[in-house]
Amino acid sequence: MEEEVGKHPTNVQAAFDLAGLYLQMQETSRAVQVLDVVMEEPQLDVAGVLSVAQAYARIGDGRRIEWALEKLVRLLPGSPEAWYDLAAVKATVSKPDEALPALTRALELSTQRFRADPKARDLIAQARADPRFNVLRDYTNFQTLLRQ
Repeated sequence: MEEEVGKHPTNVQAAFDLAGLYLQMQETSRAVQVLDVVMEEPQLDVAGVLSVAQAYARIGDGRRIEWALEKLVRLLPGSPEAWYDLAAVKATVSKPDEALPALTRALELSTQRFRADPKARDLIAQARADPRFNVLRDYTNFQTLLRQ
Protein backbone atom coordinates (compact mmCIF):
# COMPACT_ATOMS: atom_id res chain seq x y z
CA MET A 1 0.00 0.00 0.00
CA GLU A 2 2.80 2.40 0.87
CA GLU A 3 4.34 1.79 -2.54
CA GLU A 4 1.00 2.47 -4.30
CA VAL A 5 0.51 5.74 -2.44
CA GLY A 6 4.12 6.72 -3.10
CA LYS A 7 3.77 6.08 -6.83
CA HIS A 8 0.29 7.60 -7.13
CA PRO A 9 -0.10 10.36 -4.53
CA THR A 10 -3.33 11.53 -6.16
CA ASN A 11 -4.99 8.15 -5.52
CA VAL A 12 -7.08 9.33 -2.60
CA GLN A 13 -8.70 5.94 -1.98
CA ALA A 14 -5.31 4.23 -1.66
CA ALA A 15 -4.21 6.95 0.75
CA PHE A 16 -7.36 6.49 2.86
CA ASP A 17 -6.80 2.75 2.91
CA LEU A 18 -3.21 3.24 4.03
CA ALA A 19 -4.19 5.78 6.69
CA GLY A 20 -6.88 3.38 7.94
CA LEU A 21 -4.32 0.60 8.18
CA TYR A 22 -1.97 2.85 10.14
CA LEU A 23 -4.80 3.75 12.51
CA GLN A 24 -5.62 0.07 13.05
CA MET A 25 -1.94 -0.49 13.85
CA GLN A 26 -2.12 2.49 16.25
CA GLU A 27 0.48 4.35 14.22
CA THR A 28 -1.34 7.64 14.44
CA SER A 29 1.52 9.87 13.34
CA ARG A 30 1.97 7.89 10.12
CA ALA A 31 -1.79 8.02 9.47
CA VAL A 32 -1.76 11.79 9.99
CA GLN A 33 1.13 12.17 7.54
CA VAL A 34 -0.85 10.33 4.86
CA LEU A 35 -4.02 12.32 5.59
CA ASP A 36 -2.08 15.57 5.44
CA VAL A 37 -0.86 14.67 1.95
CA VAL A 38 -4.46 13.93 0.92
CA MET A 39 -5.56 17.33 2.25
CA GLU A 40 -2.92 19.02 0.09
CA GLU A 41 -4.37 17.41 -3.05
CA PRO A 42 -5.84 20.32 -5.08
CA GLN A 43 -8.49 18.10 -6.68
CA LEU A 44 -9.81 16.75 -3.37
CA ASP A 45 -13.61 16.83 -3.52
CA VAL A 46 -16.22 17.39 -0.82
CA ALA A 47 -16.53 13.68 0.00
CA GLY A 48 -12.76 13.42 0.35
CA VAL A 49 -12.55 16.44 2.63
CA LEU A 50 -15.35 15.07 4.79
CA SER A 51 -13.60 11.70 5.02
CA VAL A 52 -10.34 13.33 6.06
CA ALA A 53 -12.16 15.50 8.62
CA GLN A 54 -13.80 12.39 10.08
CA ALA A 55 -10.43 10.64 10.28
CA TYR A 56 -8.91 13.65 12.04
CA ALA A 57 -11.90 13.59 14.42
CA ARG A 58 -11.28 9.91 15.24
CA ILE A 59 -7.70 10.84 16.01
CA GLY A 60 -8.87 13.81 18.07
CA ASP A 61 -6.78 16.43 16.26
CA GLY A 62 -8.82 19.63 16.54
CA ARG A 63 -6.39 21.80 14.57
CA ARG A 64 -6.45 19.43 11.63
CA ILE A 65 -10.24 19.13 11.80
CA GLU A 66 -10.30 22.92 11.60
CA TRP A 67 -8.01 22.81 8.54
CA ALA A 68 -10.30 20.29 6.82
CA LEU A 69 -13.44 22.30 7.61
CA GLU A 70 -11.83 25.49 6.31
CA LYS A 71 -11.28 23.67 3.03
CA LEU A 72 -14.85 22.39 3.17
CA VAL A 73 -16.36 25.89 3.44
CA ARG A 74 -14.28 26.94 0.44
CA LEU A 75 -15.81 24.04 -1.50
CA LEU A 76 -19.33 24.56 -0.09
CA PRO A 77 -19.62 28.25 0.75
CA GLY A 78 -23.43 28.06 0.79
CA SER A 79 -23.65 25.22 3.31
CA PRO A 80 -24.87 26.35 6.73
CA GLU A 81 -23.75 23.06 8.29
CA ALA A 82 -20.19 23.40 6.98
CA TRP A 83 -19.91 26.90 8.48
CA TYR A 84 -21.59 25.73 11.70
CA ASP A 85 -19.16 22.84 12.13
CA LEU A 86 -16.22 25.14 11.42
CA ALA A 87 -17.48 27.59 14.04
CA ALA A 88 -17.90 24.79 16.59
CA VAL A 89 -14.39 23.50 16.00
CA LYS A 90 -12.91 26.99 16.22
CA ALA A 91 -14.72 27.47 19.52
CA THR A 92 -13.38 24.18 20.87
CA VAL A 93 -9.79 24.96 19.87
CA SER A 94 -9.97 28.28 21.73
CA LYS A 95 -10.40 30.60 18.75
CA PRO A 96 -13.57 32.47 19.73
CA ASP A 97 -12.72 35.50 17.57
CA GLU A 98 -12.63 33.22 14.53
CA ALA A 99 -15.61 31.14 15.64
CA LEU A 100 -18.01 34.08 15.75
CA PRO A 101 -17.73 35.09 12.06
CA ALA A 102 -18.09 31.46 10.99
CA LEU A 103 -21.12 31.03 13.23
CA THR A 104 -22.59 34.28 11.95
CA ARG A 105 -22.31 32.99 8.38
CA ALA A 106 -23.80 29.63 9.36
CA LEU A 107 -26.79 31.26 11.03
CA GLU A 108 -27.34 33.69 8.14
CA LEU A 109 -27.45 30.79 5.69
CA SER A 110 -29.60 28.73 8.03
CA THR A 111 -32.09 31.59 8.43
CA GLN A 112 -32.33 32.03 4.65
CA ARG A 113 -32.93 28.32 4.20
CA PHE A 114 -35.43 28.19 7.07
CA ARG A 115 -37.47 31.03 5.52
CA ALA A 116 -37.70 29.07 2.28
CA ASP A 117 -38.33 25.75 4.03
CA PRO A 118 -39.71 25.91 7.59
CA LYS A 119 -39.02 22.18 7.95
CA ALA A 120 -35.27 22.74 7.44
CA ARG A 121 -32.83 22.28 10.27
CA ASP A 122 -32.78 25.34 12.54
CA LEU A 123 -29.16 25.99 13.44
CA ILE A 124 -30.03 28.91 15.72
CA ALA A 125 -31.98 26.58 18.01
CA GLN A 126 -29.19 24.06 17.80
CA ALA A 127 -26.51 26.64 18.67
CA ARG A 128 -28.44 27.67 21.76
CA ALA A 129 -27.99 24.20 23.23
CA ASP A 130 -24.66 23.20 21.68
CA PRO A 131 -22.06 22.83 24.47
CA ARG A 132 -19.24 23.40 21.98
CA PHE A 133 -20.22 27.08 22.05
CA ASN A 134 -20.02 27.44 25.84
CA VAL A 135 -16.82 29.45 25.47
CA LEU A 136 -18.79 32.03 23.46
CA ARG A 137 -21.83 32.37 25.71
CA ASP A 138 -20.53 35.51 27.45
CA TYR A 139 -19.79 37.30 24.17
CA THR A 140 -22.34 39.99 23.34
CA ASN A 141 -22.11 39.15 19.63
CA PHE A 142 -22.95 35.51 20.38
CA GLN A 143 -25.95 36.46 22.49
CA THR A 144 -27.15 38.81 19.74
CA LEU A 145 -26.84 36.08 17.11
CA LEU A 146 -29.01 33.72 19.10
CA ARG A 147 -31.80 36.27 19.58
CA GLN A 148 -32.75 36.13 15.90
